[in-house]
Amino acid sequence: MLIDSHVNLHAPQFDADRQEVIDRARAAGIALMVNISDRLSTFPANRAIAEAPDIWCTVGVHPHEAKDVPDLSPRTLLDLADDPKVVGLGETGLDFHYDLSPRDIQAKVFAAHIAAAQESGLPLVVHTREADGLMTQMLEEAHARAPFRMLLHCYTSGPELARRAAALGAWFSVSGIATFKAAEEVRAVIRDMPADRIIVET
Repeated sequence: MLIDSHVNLHAPQFDADRQEVIDRARAAGIALMVNISDRLSTFPANRAIAEAPDIWCTVGVHPHEAKDVPDLSPRTLLDLADDPKVVGLGETGLDFHYDLSPRDIQAKVFAAHIAAAQESGLPLVVHTREADGLMTQMLEEAHARAPFRMLLHCYTSGPELARRAAALGAWFSVSGIATFKAAEEVRAVIRDMPADRIIVET
């Protein structure tokens, strides 16, 4: 069975042919899809797509959008996640490459997602870019207080974060970036990941 663990079918670029895109995925053998949330304002559209029996969804706020909900509470996420079609929290995390939201706000919003994951038991879909130090610190300190499940999505960060996240039981998804000629450093990190906790992301 093929499962696409990270789709963004609610994105506006699919407005003209969303159903055709879904139909092509099914025809290609994708048995299940997880539609990933990037902001709370689009969660209703995300959840509506998950009415299909083979599509599930998450609820969360991407670090780029954290500035829009600086006071996000774990309770807000938990209330939205109290839905049988919601199977994860995120995509959330830290992105210090683009800095589209202030770093302190990114961290605060990420902490709310971690707390919701700890309380709900739902896995956390983590985005991390050029934030290895703070990401490692936040994951380890929170995990020491109360364990939670996590997937480090489209992993391109360094080996130290990968090693320490793996020690916390993290899963990793790797994408086509690993096939780029210039991505030998990414491939080296992947080779050291636990083989039974790697999933392929298209």
